[in-house]
Amino acid sequence: MYRLAYYRFGEVRTSAKEPMGYDSVRKCEIGLKSWDLKYYREAYSSTRWLVRIFEVLPETNRDDRMKGRSSRYSSYTPEGSTDIQTPKGAKQQAKKDADKAELDEQLAEAAELKRNQDPDDGTTKASFASLGAMPKI
Repeated sequence: MYRLAYYRFGEVRTSAKEPMGYDSVRKCEIGLKSWDLKYYREAYSSTRWLVRIFEVLPETNRDDRMKGRSSRYSSYTPEGSTDIQTPKGAKQQAKKDADKAELDEQLAEAAELKRNQDPDDGTTKASFASLGAMPKI
């Protein structure tokens, strides 16, 4: 992020007295004034560079080291196997999803049982009489 903040900063003169690429907040001139972006592209910069937006380039421009684990595992299939091997994390996530679905089913069954029960809340007219006022029904 630091490099993106100073991208093309060496082309800008912030003060007439100071050299190009001078950071007036830190009171120093930046060291590396020009470089090329490898994984990003500058999509938008406001006039005063208060807002700067960078776009991530597609993966075809990236090194193999930048690819995630899932893309490394998806291309591997052992001999005689037709399904794709998934990393350990994906198997654990699938198990968690199955457990969550089972819990959701149990909660739905419990809610249905509660809806079908008698709606008696345990209060009677006698219990209201002890409070001194009869309910209007």
